[in-house]
Amino acid sequence: MNVEEIEAAISQVSRDELAHRNEIPTFDSIETLANELAVLASTTAVIGIDGNDGAGKTYLARYIASKIHGEVVSLDDYIEQKGSYIPNLRIEDTRTEVRTAHGPVCIEGICLLEAAEKIGISINKLIYVKRMKGREWPDEVECDSKGRVEDLIRTLGKETLIGVPEGTGELAEPRKEVICYHAKYRPHARADYVFHRQEA
Repeated sequence: MNVEEIEAAISQVSRDELAHRNEIPTFDSIETLANELAVLASTTAVIGIDGNDGAGKTYLARYIASKIHGEVVSLDDYIEQKGSYIPNLRIEDTRTEVRTAHGPVCIEGICLLEAAEKIGISINKLIYVKRMKGREWPDEVECDSKGRVEDLIRTLGKETLIGVPEGTGELAEPRKEVICYHAKYRPHARADYVFHRQEA
């Protein structure tokens, strides 16, 4: 997908989704969030856990699964090789793992909504994990782009940040993929719940 297609997709985000964003239940307590999801314990619900790289998705998935007697499917376990994410996802293996689970499934990974489309599964409840520092969301620039994605990628490529191949002035492909995914799918705005994971 090129930047122009992503820009067009961004403009298609419905006003309802953006309005919904201000009404999303937000949790600071992992226990309270797990209690909210307890009603799914005896179902075959698919709970999706999305967020930026390193946000705490795996930990949250394991915690919730332990509380609702569910299984965890981590997309990282189904990546063929490093370098990009969705293009290297083993679609059939992931689909089989989700569909053969007994009871609720917590599926977690970056670019989760796009992965779910490719896998052909429906997510019953989507949780977006925000890595927080106090009241600040350090990933906001990358995950909630207010401008053109192309400009953001160019600007970030000029900065010395983790994920930038030294001396190239260009972002690594996985980081670009996550930025483009967030711009197109807006998972934080489409989530049923947001979990704030405080960094120490």
